[in-house]
Amino acid sequence: MEVRAIRGDIGQPRAAAESACRGPAGRSRFLGQLPERDVKRLMPLVRRVEIMPRQVLHDRNLPVEYVYFLESGLVSVMTKVSGRDWVEAWLFGSEGTTSLPAMLGDTQAPLRRVVQVGGTALRVSAAAFREFLGTSEPFRDMLMKYMQLMLLQSCQLGACNGQHSVRQRLGRWLLLARDSLEAARIAMSHQALARLMGVRRATISECLGEMEARGVVRTGRRLIEITDAAALEAISCDCYRVVRRERQRLLGT
Repeated sequence: MEVRAIRGDIGQPRAAAESACRGPAGRSRFLGQLPERDVKRLMPLVRRVEIMPRQVLHDRNLPVEYVYFLESGLVSVMTKVSGRDWVEAWLFGSEGTTSLPAMLGDTQAPLRRVVQVGGTALRVSAAAFREFLGTSEPFRDMLMKYMQLMLLQSCQLGACNGQHSVRQRLGRWLLLARDSLEAARIAMSHQALARLMGVRRATISECLGEMEARGVVRTGRRLIEITDAAALEAISCDCYRVVRRERQRLLGT
């Protein structure tokens, strides 16, 4: 059974979802790239739901019940490294989706998809997703490009974790999170970031303290705000620019 804690649909399903996809803010950037005719066919199948921090959208080794297309918020795809420890393989926001296991027919995917920053998402059953996938060539093309980007991002971040300092990796993470959220304010605690990156909380706090002293970020309780993006990019490694460039090339976002 899928582990979830959803407060329920928000508003009328079709009207809310179509507004979400096509409105100027709070929409799924992924679905917003579909041709209008495909959007109109997809909308009756979706429900707009709230997603909350620490909610597991899909757990390891379980069948996929639902597919989510984020409108807002941030989701980490987590991989198990030992015992009860998990680290982040990649992350996404409104440009992304949890659909890859359903697309590939993987009923025992070993990864976990966890909400880090709450928001809203468009939810469709896995069965309806697969049926629509078989009838929409533009949808299939978009998903193939998205899969290519996720493969690139996971490979790049794996190399990054092995070669670059925690400060560089933290800068990269904050910039990618900002791009996915389309916002400079990131509702994350030091402890949550430490778990995602597989390092001690004290190390994250030290790095953020140095950045704050230089005017690069401002921190508060469960909040990190990027105040100087150019300076943060200078601190970060080239991995951020590689991922950003490929996302723009493949998804146009």
